Amino acid sequence: FRDIAGAFDIAMHSVPGSPPALDIEARIERMTMFDREVSDVDARVVFSEDGRHLHLDPLTARFGDGRLLARARIGMGAVDTYHLNVQVVGTSLGTFASDPSPRPEGSVREGIVDASLRVVGRRGHQADRVGRGRVRIADGRISAIPLTLRLTQVLQLSFAPGSDVNSADVRFYLDGETLVFERLILTSREEERDSLTFLGEGTMDFQTLDLDVTLHTRSSLSNISELLGRVSDRLYAISVTGPLGDPEVVLVPLPGLR
Repeated sequence: FRDIAGAFDIAMHSVPGSPPALDIEARIERMTMFDREVSDVDARVVFSEDGRHLHLDPLTARFGDGRLLARARIGMGAVDTYHLNVQVVGTSLGTFASDPSPRPEGSVREGIVDASLRVVGRRGHQADRVGRGRVRIADGRISAIPLTLRLTQVLQLSFAPGSDVNSADVRFYLDGETLVFERLILTSREEERDSLTFLGEGTMDFQTLDLDVTLHTRSSLSNISELLGRVSDRLYAISVTGPLGDPEVVLVPLPGLR
């Protein structure tokens, strides 16, 4: 957290024989959190009367053109457990852009993001961290995201001219340092055109953001698309490996024989 502009109201009370209880209310016009600017922040931080926990309940803020909601319960002193719940609602995809560099000509980064993440762990023990989350992107044109850009380059013959990946639905769980994709769906759908869907599974290193994902394609071209998809799964797969910001996407022929 940095570049904080706002006001804090602090109240403290104590009972003989017990640690002092602290209650902080924050009204922040703007601040930078994880290198992203948030504004209109309202938050309440309460230290429990036994001094064992800090409660953030809740933090609400404007994040881009959407909203951010966070709740947390953090152990103090010898109590090292924490619980974190974060939600992002109705935020444009461009808000998450981490680089101001020019994008390839014709590529765009549009879409509405809804996301949630729940994490439980122990401070200083990242291997014990567990969690679950979901990210959904709707109404998008997201060819500027490195993964979708590489997909369109590798599968040029599968994409109709001018089409784009315009929705995503990713469900995952976190196990220590590994984020495991339970469901990864990317869909390209244009008006009056058949849709192309990527179904995937795999992992991502939570620290390095290195991917190891396998994707398969499905098309709505035929009513027997699922049957055709199962056949194509035996003929080829799409391997995605390397950093999230610069992945390598290659076709893998006859994946069942590897």
